[in-house]
Amino acid sequence: MIDIFDFIFQTTQNAKYSVFWSFVAGGMFGLVCIQCVLPLAIYGGAEGSARRGFIFGFLFNLSRLLMFLILGIIAAVSVNFIQEVQSSSPSLYGIAYLITGGTLIAFAAELFGVMNIDYLIASKLINFAKPLFSLNFNVRHIGAIARGFIFSIPCSLEFSLLILGIWGMGALSSDPLFAFLVVSAFGVGNVISTSLAAGIMGSSTGFLEKKTKKNFRKYVSYLGSIIILFIGLSYFTVGLRITGFL
Repeated sequence: MIDIFDFIFQTTQNAKYSVFWSFVAGGMFGLVCIQCVLPLAIYGGAEGSARRGFIFGFLFNLSRLLMFLILGIIAAVSVNFIQEVQSSSPSLYGIAYLITGGTLIAFAAELFGVMNIDYLIASKLINFAKPLFSLNFNVRHIGAIARGFIFSIPCSLEFSLLILGIWGMGALSSDPLFAFLVVSAFGVGNVISTSLAAGIMGSSTGFLEKKTKKNFRKYVSYLGSIIILFIGLSYFTVGLRITGFL
């Protein structure tokens, strides 16, 4: 049986691997990286169907996909940036952990019903855009994009350290185009696997609701909020320790 973590390590440490295997590694990392897949899976489960869960996951991931493309461009054109990231990685890791923890805590609060990002952000964006576009915007869809944008901020910090530090000079020494493709393929694989996870969770809760006639979406939201809150607090605590505040 293949060791997923060893495969990801070997693939990302060796710039000679093909773009295809980078895509596979990104997909695997998306599924084993708890802070990547769990929020999407919980939100997807709360949607209650495979279609709505996948759509939510895809829209959520749009900002993350853009982030991966930007990282790919950076990897292709900037050697100095990679060297700076590697030299300052301890501080960046601490900041990344703090922001990731804070974001997960906010998601946990929303899933538990403490706040509503659709109301706080999405509805305001729609009201702002209505005079500019003659389109009917779906609040839930805009909310998914807004959540993805929020989540892409800690992701950009974590993945800049992972991808730019991982492929680093190895990718750049081969070919700028290869450097861009290898990072972008990793991101596309990550986005696809996590979007599928959201769809699968949505399908599962929808199936259970049909069979039991109970509101499993509510149970998924509450249980997911507790799990995400625990992970968020763990990240925030580690971030405080790394930055010296704890």
